[in-house]
Amino acid sequence: LYPTFLNYAFQMAGYASQYHSYSNARVAAGIEKTYAQVESFARQIHSSLNPTEVAYHVANEGWKLIECDRLCVGIRHARRRVTVEAVSGADVVEKASTHVRRLRLLMQSVLQWGETLTFKGEKDPGLPPDVSAALDDYLHESQPKLLIVQPVRDEREKDQKKPARGVLVMESFNPPEQIETLVQRLEIVTKHAAPALYNAAEMKRVPL
Repeated sequence: LYPTFLNYAFQMAGYASQYHSYSNARVAAGIEKTYAQVESFARQIHSSLNPTEVAYHVANEGWKLIECDRLCVGIRHARRRVTVEAVSGADVVEKASTHVRRLRLLMQSVLQWGETLTFKGEKDPGLPPDVSAALDDYLHESQPKLLIVQPVRDEREKDQKKPARGVLVMESFNPPEQIETLVQRLEIVTKHAAPALYNAAEMKRVPL
């Protein structure tokens, strides 16, 4: 009986070892794939200094990287006014549409506030009035179960009193119960998008 049990234990240990090795290989392959995606994303968004082109790459490549339902990009060109430069999956942004106008006002109010807005189905009662009103208006146009409006500030933007140059709006209509992975991917996209959007916005300000 003892030799039989010992053989069984060795066999199970072998199976466990194989599974562990296979699992580690899968994790390593997943990490390598993610690094490759991030590297490709960084190259694309720095390939132009045209704000619309940069925003288009951030929206469409960032959307794939995050694996959300929609990613929108806004750039602050003037003191306060924000322009919706790109919406993932859309070749052209219809800036006169109600949806885009309300999206722009949401971006603008969050940039003036200076904090990240996270909506997970219930609105925070402590939001500033302007942000709260802009969020209500936008939710009449879109009904995401997860909405994150993330200011994008480059390290060269030293004046913290000024709104950030860029802003991202991530939407998910059927998010997972644990949203940490989505948030982490958004942070990665934000980190790489910040210098690209800042460079493009500054270049547009140069005369001629």
